[in-house]
Amino acid sequence: MKKKNESQVGSVYYRLTSVQQVVWFEQMLKPDSTLYNLGAAYELVGPIDLALLKKAILYVVDICDALRSKLCVQDNIPYQVVFSSVDSPIELVDLTAKKDAIKGIRDYVHRQFNEPFEIYNNLLWKAEIILVTKDLAYILLRFHHLIVDAASINLITIAIRNTYDAFRSNGAPSLEIEGSLKEIFAKDLAYNTSDQLELDRQFWTERFSHIPFPLFENSNAKTWLQSQERGCVQWRIKRSLYDKSLNFSKEQNISMQQFFVALICIYFCRTKNIDEIVIGIPTHNRGNATQKKTVGMLTSILPVGIKVNREGSYDDLVRSIAAEIRRGYRHRKLPISEINRALGLNKSGRYQLYEITLSFEDYELDFRVNDTTESSLFANHRGILGAPLAISVQDYKGAESVCIEFDFNKDCLNTEFVESIVRSLSVLMESVVDGNCSENIEQLPLLNDLERQRLLVEWNDTEAAYPQSQCIHELFEEQVAKTPNAMA
Repeated sequence: MKKKNESQVGSVYYRLTSVQQVVWFEQMLKPDSTLYNLGAAYELVGPIDLALLKKAILYVVDICDALRSKLCVQDNIPYQVVFSSVDSPIELVDLTAKKDAIKGIRDYVHRQFNEPFEIYNNLLWKAEIILVTKDLAYILLRFHHLIVDAASINLITIAIRNTYDAFRSNGAPSLEIEGSLKEIFAKDLAYNTSDQLELDRQFWTERFSHIPFPLFENSNAKTWLQSQERGCVQWRIKRSLYDKSLNFSKEQNISMQQFFVALICIYFCRTKNIDEIVIGIPTHNRGNATQKKTVGMLTSILPVGIKVNREGSYDDLVRSIAAEIRRGYRHRKLPISEINRALGLNKSGRYQLYEITLSFEDYELDFRVNDTTESSLFANHRGILGAPLAISVQDYKGAESVCIEFDFNKDCLNTEFVESIVRSLSVLMESVVDGNCSENIEQLPLLNDLERQRLLVEWNDTEAAYPQSQCIHELFEEQVAKTPNAMA
């Protein structure tokens, strides 16, 4: 790190961390892409002091290095520059005089989420406070993934809420948040010059000495670099079923992450007739108390390679998944870009080791700012984790259902196929939590009752009428007489 010149005293340069460089490189490949935009929008119903809310946001900005930073390039090396103070991009939008303003809010929020950031020499976040009526407002927060991850958005949200409450009661905010990035950058620099980096490189090279076959057609570097069009299918799970799955996982001493990884493995191994699959799993890299409170970009991707014994049970599979995650977690600091490079994926036309990612968002995204104002998560937006199929489990506390989004590259997959994945995973999930986890993987159901009826009965209904009074040879002679020149 190095200080800037006299005219910009107070700003500090940090070379991008390894995980930031992965995002930066992919953003440079697609300069106009919004795949790495993150954000959340909240609906506030009740009295709200907009000026005080803005003051609360500015207070949090003053604490967090990430929100006072910009990117620049020197000698072709990207740096994150943290300033002592910045002009924060907070807009107050008053729509109270606009007729039917509420009708266009969702479309407006969606457009803002998909507005690209100017990467260099600009703050990589924006906030809007939108007043629709005197008792209805929306707060929109959006960020680039270069400066924050999903855990950071949760920290920022809670910090703004608690600061606002403190200001309302004329108190001093007491926040469970760490704004300094100094430790994060120092540890990343130390790792990049350590012996551990080479040990990690050796581990991944040996672990994936054999790279599994691609799951999807057109899943190659060219498709990823040229394609921008994405589709999305949502699977909404009733809270009762999800909680049942959660209790099942606790009884089995496994995580929900491992629970879903096993379902995905079973589906693809059976439908694609393969015995190994790689899934990319985000790791938050927040091992100590300070890191858990740090606002910044700490998340990396752990490639989890799972070998599936088709003669084993779900229980056997999930145990092997847990062991594989633990095994790889010790070497998680090596960036996925370095793993890909070490494996020489580019030589085979592959862009990424994995083709599926699975992420979890189980934060308390509640923006309730006082006892008289109701709040709810109105919309959220997350970056796409560089894969043809990105699966995101969104378990927001207090919601009536859990939403699982299947975001997919339209050059590799289509909506009909992704919907069929959802239906099969739903059937598998219910079967496993209903007590069939010890059954052979091949025996677990993938079809619901309607699909089974169609496959086994309707599509097998090949009965056709034919004359009952004639023998086979007579029917043959009759056909010959009708078409004497036809080949037999």
